[in-house]
Formats: sequence, structure tokens, C-alpha cells
Amino acid sequence: MKLLSNSTLDIARELGKTIQDSEEYIEYIKSQEEYYNDSNTMKLKSKLDEKTKLYNKLLVEGQKTDIKNISLEIKELNKKLLKEKKYTNYIKCKSKVEKTIKNVDNILEYYTGISNSKGCNGCKK
Repeated sequence: MKLLSNSTLDIARELGKTIQDSEEYIEYIKSQEEYYNDSNTMKLKSKLDEKTKLYNKLLVEGQKTDIKNISLEIKELNKKLLKEKKYTNYIKCKSKVEKTIKNVDNILEYYTGISNSKGCNGCKK
């Protein structure tokens, strides 16, 4: 059984290439490189991830005494990270590309009636 015609797949490839060539996607890739190549931002993000894992571990173990301190540390690290231009620019650019892809998914769903969503967001009532 043939799933999709070659012309349909060709159009999908063309759409993917068009997105890849878009200004939004190019800015996203540039911002991603700047973000990942900035050692200060990466150190902050690593510390934040580390503290978040510790917080979750303590939460599971029921150790309430340390949770407040870790929570405050997480908030402070978040504040510092949000002051990093390369991080905020990356998040902004990533959001634009994700919105474009979501809009494409919405258009496909509109015309086909088939949702590409996963999990509870994709549940039909």
C-alpha cells in the first residue's frame, strides 16, 4: 500500500526547506550557536539544571527543610539567566520557529482532520 504520493512528499520537503531558509529559522540557528557557545550562560544554565534536579530529588524524598533554600537558589539562577541576552534571544527565536511549525500543523489538521498532537493536548472530546 502506497502511503503518500511522491508529489505530496516533494511538497513536504519543499515546505521544510522553505522553513529552513526562512529569516526566523536562520536567526534561530544563529541565536542557538551564540547561546551554546557562551560559557557564562552555559554555566548558569548548568547550575540551574543541577539545582532543579536536586530540588526534584528532595521533593520526592520529602525533605522539606532544604527545599526552601534550593527553591530560592533556583529563583536567583533564573533571574540571572534571564538577564543574559544570548539566552533570552535564543528563547525568543526558538519560540518564533515553534510558532511557525505549530501554525503549519494547525493548517494540516484543518484540511485533513488529523491531529499531530501527543498526550492530553491531542485528546479529542
